[in-house]
Amino acid sequence: MLQALEVMTRNQTETVWLKARVVREEVARLLGQPSEKFGDAQWIGHILKRLHLLDDGRRKRTPEGMTYGVQPAEVRDMMRRYDVSPIENGMR
Repeated sequence: MLQALEVMTRNQTETVWLKARVVREEVARLLGQPSEKFGDAQWIGHILKRLHLLDDGRRKRTPEGMTYGVQPAEVRDMMRRYDVSPIENGMR
């Protein structure tokens, strides 16, 4: 999850708004699995909250599903805390 968020927010300094479905698809892509294998995208919000990357002000419900405001600096900080390496050439 952290690697997918890092790829999706790379080279950004401000809040990046990401749809839960798109995050789920990126996690699946990085793992080489079909996104359907991961079920619905609801679990994205749970993980973001557990990683302390989400608060109520950075969550929006849209007709297309939930959208989350992710701070790139917070993602990099959590990666350092959990000793997760960024993926090289992970850009889409």
